Amino acid sequence: MNKKKLVFSVISIVLCVALISSGLFMWNSKRIHNVFDEMFVSVVMETGKFDLLYEANLRYKYPEFTHAGFPFVKEIGKLAHDPDMEYFFWGGYKYNMLDDREDILLSFHLDRQVFHVAAYSEIENTRCLMITYTYNYKTKTLEIEPLAIFTYDYDSLGVEPLIDNGPQVSAFLHEHNISRESIEQYRDYFLYDKLLTDWVNGNGKRSKYMPGNYGNFTIIDNTFANLGPTWQ
Repeated sequence: MNKKKLVFSVISIVLCVALISSGLFMWNSKRIHNVFDEMFVSVVMETGKFDLLYEANLRYKYPEFTHAGFPFVKEIGKLAHDPDMEYFFWGGYKYNMLDDREDILLSFHLDRQVFHVAAYSEIENTRCLMITYTYNYKTKTLEIEPLAIFTYDYDSLGVEPLIDNGPQVSAFLHEHNISRESIEQYRDYFLYDKLLTDWVNGNGKRSKYMPGNYGNFTIIDNTFANLGPTWQ
């Protein structure tokens, strides 16, 4: 190979690499519109078997067993994966990263392109207020689901593990003098003060977003939908 052909080959390779890199950057930017997209895509990329050509329509390949997670967020541990549930990953905040009476769990359904954040605040005797946030990657919507009561020691107490029936939830709230305002504070605290703040702080310059600017998405607030619009 003469010198001109060698130079031409090198230039061609460099241009191809540049074009591919530019295409990947543009494609990656196009699919991330907000901080929740960043979270979802980070889990996809962490599954350990990322395949660019297959993933073009956000479909996935997995090894028999893998782990994924939020690699730069120290508060959140690795997400577990069960080989019998190919597209499902789950995990949550590490011990001592929240108040003793609080917990935040995350679950990702990659085939349906949604993930859930379930936040718990213990009120009494292992019974908790449960606020669930569901993000849909396809529609760019974050739904705050109707308030529920979760009991994590339901066997010994002989009660239902999850209560989302409006009158029962309302009776529990009145029994413990929990106001609408305090529920709204819990709702915003778990989402903005904890999850999103920890994500942005952990990712630093790797994240495109910051407090007060979390990108474009639609919030569907159904917090009080099972209690009625005038519930106090």
